[in-house]
Amino acid sequence: MKPTLILPLVLLIMAAPQLQASDNGRQAIYDYIATYKDIAIAEMERTGVPASIKMAQAILESNAGRSKLAVNANNHFGIKCGNDWNGRTFYQKDDDRDSRGRLIPSCFRSYQTVEESFIAHSEFLSGPSRQSRYGWLFDLDPTDYEAWAHGLQKSGYATNRRYGNLLINVIENYSLYELDHMERPLASASEREERRERMAEKRKDDGFFRTQGPPPPRRQTSVNRLAAVKANAGETLADIALELEVSLRALLRYNDGVEDAFETFDSERYVFLERKRRNYRGGREVHRVREGEEMFDIANAHGIRLNALHRRNRLDRDREPAVGERIYLRGRRNRNQPVRYRPENYRPPTKEEEIKPESPEEPKPVDLIDAKDIIASADTGVHAEPAAQKSDKDPVGSSANSSRTEQSESSTSIDVRKIGEENSEAEKLRHTVSPGETLFAISRKYDMSVDELMELNGLTNNQLSIGQVLVVKK
Repeated sequence: MKPTLILPLVLLIMAAPQLQASDNGRQAIYDYIATYKDIAIAEMERTGVPASIKMAQAILESNAGRSKLAVNANNHFGIKCGNDWNGRTFYQKDDDRDSRGRLIPSCFRSYQTVEESFIAHSEFLSGPSRQSRYGWLFDLDPTDYEAWAHGLQKSGYATNRRYGNLLINVIENYSLYELDHMERPLASASEREERRERMAEKRKDDGFFRTQGPPPPRRQTSVNRLAAVKANAGETLADIALELEVSLRALLRYNDGVEDAFETFDSERYVFLERKRRNYRGGREVHRVREGEEMFDIANAHGIRLNALHRRNRLDRDREPAVGERIYLRGRRNRNQPVRYRPENYRPPTKEEEIKPESPEEPKPVDLIDAKDIIASADTGVHAEPAAQKSDKDPVGSSANSSRTEQSESSTSIDVRKIGEENSEAEKLRHTVSPGETLFAISRKYDMSVDELMELNGLTNNQLSIGQVLVVKK
């Protein structure tokens, strides 16, 4: 449970840092909380439904008041008609199906005002007709929002198995637990209008509410013949739902592998607006695992359901395939085809390790040496001194051999630079592994693929040891 601090929620909002352009979704949620927190608190005092729970459900179910159902029917909690509803209705597809399994429009309640929807939500949970289903929740501590969240999921309020955790995340991300310790009467219509005017004035002066201009429209693309948009690092699934005015619950169904709608993405990724396919309908049939890539990344990049991709490749879901492993986007991996997995202690290389070039050695001064001296040193095993560095203490030897030295330099001398080039060509046949080097980095250095490097050296995994010698050219 979060520690209880009796602070007005408005002060928490005003103290928050200025939002960036990618936080427009959060700003919409803060505005929504400021507008409807009074009715949530009043309903808590009247019926016992925690204000934090009511606000979190309203945010999730209505996308902070921006869903089609909320805009057209003032229904902020997704309450369906049921057998006992005689009021206005609104139809849209949700999760009802006909006898052939096809989605059909569901009947939802339509309200005159948003406040009526908040009141109806309390009656829906506390009414005598649902006493057996939700009645036991009112025996819980009204400030124990975690117990209420999991209780609603257990009682079948929503079909999403993560519904309880989603509510808890919303409550903790926006400090909604503070509402459970406030006492504020229901504001009248004139008071609500006055509050809206004050909030409009505050947006002009407060940096937190200051708008930075509308972001450019998010471009829709097609991945595996499915509608999708590109999300940036630092955004959340909830941000996308609010911006596009689509159901957050629907996005959670379409984007398998995302457990928390309010968890920020650590890198760019596709967010799908319809359910992903079981196989790939593009031209490629196989994908080679790249350095730092996981199965989720491959599934997201190709618009394939993660569990279907695991089954297609007969992979252990608790492990990641090794770099260079073949992942079948279509078809199925042969039962007898082994799978190479990454080691348990695998750590993907950092960008510095991937692109940091080896510091070149300083070129050594080039000396001309006598070829006869090279031959002699090869026979005796003693390295010959360059002619230019011979001792000048022996004037007789110097004068006697001066003409011979000049002649040998002109006729049989060898440029050491050429010898060095020949030696470097021989050294290129092998590479000694340095600290921090990976197969991917080495393969790029020698313009090879990881598979070629592994096959050339008979490697079965991507583990390397410092000082290990690899063959890099045939």
